[in-house]
Amino acid sequence: VDWTGPDYHDDYIMVTEPGGTDSINYTRTRSGSPLNLKLPPEPGSYDIVYIMRQDRTELARISIEVSEIGATLDAPATATAGETIQVDWTGPDYHDDYIGVTLPGETDTINYTRTRSGSPLDLKLPAEPGTYDIVYIMRQDRTELARVSIEVTEVEATLDAPDTATAGETVQVDWTGPDYHDDYIMVTEPGGTDSINYTRTR
Repeated sequence: VDWTGPDYHDDYIMVTEPGGTDSINYTRTRSGSPLNLKLPPEPGSYDIVYIMRQDRTELARISIEVSEIGATLDAPATATAGETIQVDWTGPDYHDDYIGVTLPGETDTINYTRTRSGSPLDLKLPAEPGTYDIVYIMRQDRTELARVSIEVTEVEATLDAPDTATAGETVQVDWTGPDYHDDYIMVTEPGGTDSINYTRTR
């Protein structure tokens, strides 16, 4: 935004609803002219206003039309629980935008990757099978720009080890499984989840 004005201490230029006085976003005039002003995430008519900090006095106002912004997502229809998939996307790639996996219809992400990673990007799926959504979220106001569904299927593994062995012995274990990053095979108390010893599948 190019502007002229007194540039008094803490004067600012803001975006607001038409005729409004409450700022949605603003930038101090001390940033100079031109300055950067972030527009609202929702399309529509807005005003840009110069506000003198003393008594919040309006010195200038112009109108701006904010158009809708879109995004697209292209991801597999199905994948295995815990798998890292590639997601192709298009979108604004604003600062701290991200693509995440959520429960259907939700916006709270289970895992996410920032769009600054480029397209395609890697996205880790949840460990539990089921139906999930992949969403493009614009960081400002956590605004959803695109959503697709994905079916996460159960992951399988097998173990083949001796029935008996000597205390302290090192045994060989045959296994099959996804071999995801930092997966491991461990020895534990019967039914337990805390490892006594373990070896990475890698």
